[in-house]
Amino acid sequence: MSKSAWTAWAVKNSVVMLCFAALAIHFNHWWIVLFAAFFMSSLERKSPASRVCDGCGKTIYSLDWDAIDEKTERAGWIRRKNGDKWEDYCPDCQRGNGHV
Repeated sequence: MSKSAWTAWAVKNSVVMLCFAALAIHFNHWWIVLFAAFFMSSLERKSPASRVCDGCGKTIYSLDWDAIDEKTERAGWIRRKNGDKWEDYCPDCQRGNGHV
């Protein structure tokens, strides 16, 4: 994660806490600050990782990028670098059953 992403996350969550603390002081209800936890963001990945075959469009999903690498390797997918772009091919496309 880049330093700017961490900084943006920290600033956003600090502003949320300050705003809810100000509301709690203004209305004299400490529990308002607890709602800040619901509005604070995290740096977790919100969507699952996926790998798409460049030959036929078949897609494999997983919860994170490390797991998707293991999953595609076990399934027999290959990964080639073509210039500055990575290409992924499923076993069907490697055998010639796909569009490669």
